Amino acid sequence: SSLSSSPPSLAAHDDDHNSNNNNNNNNNNKDESHKNESVPPPSLSLDNNNNNQPSSPSSSSSTSSATAVPPSSSSSLPSSSSSPSPSLSALPSSGNATFDNVRRVVLQVAEHLEPGARYNDMRAAFEKYTVSDSVDLELVLPEVFRNIIGEDSKTARVFKVIHQNVIFTACYQVKTRIPLRWMTKDVRGPQGWSINVQVGSKSVSVTHTRREEALATAPADEKFWFEWELHITFDGEMQDLQAARLRITQLGFHEGINPAKRAELQKVLCSGRMLLV
Repeated sequence: SSLSSSPPSLAAHDDDHNSNNNNNNNNNNKDESHKNESVPPPSLSLDNNNNNQPSSPSSSSSTSSATAVPPSSSSSLPSSSSSPSPSLSALPSSGNATFDNVRRVVLQVAEHLEPGARYNDMRAAFEKYTVSDSVDLELVLPEVFRNIIGEDSKTARVFKVIHQNVIFTACYQVKTRIPLRWMTKDVRGPQGWSINVQVGSKSVSVTHTRREEALATAPADEKFWFEWELHITFDGEMQDLQAARLRITQLGFHEGINPAKRAELQKVLCSGRMLLV
């Protein structure tokens, strides 16, 4: 099964893409235009995978999915991109359509991680929770995590990893370890950021996949993009970090790419198969 969610707290600005080299102050001025841009909505999915085998967030099998943006952008929280399961469809409206999406996503996650009784209590509490359309959800969600989800529940621990601060270090490593001569920026849209959660019998893994592309000002024959992936594995209780991996997973080119540049990028990025950490 597959599902999506909004993190309890997600940074509202994508400052990790402000420059191609965060340790070079001279380059910071070149990317000033990327500061304070709103974070593109990440698409999230959850797989119940008892074999504990990692899979690509973009290719994992799923029965439902959704899209999420940071609670700090309270005007544009998650909206469902597919129909919820029948049991979740039966939930009464809270009075706020956006909160209904958040609630559905949280319950989809909790259904895979929490014991039956705990999940039922959580669902019952959500059914009684009402939210006005005019309320600021940035103020509501912390209360929901404290009083309904539980700040130290397994569900909450998963959402703590679905947070932009988690990938700041990965962004820095990508910018500083790859010797690119061309500046890049994050992709705005569904392919820009996806998050996959896998629940196995003895482990839980969270995979962030981000896509970078050449700047809009780059010449037409120098347009390219690449994807990188941060894969984090925890024990089944989400208590111990067991492994972390950062790698380049894909490399693509726009039509008309300069052959010399294509060859150079393939060499630098190992044709889209490069282990960084």
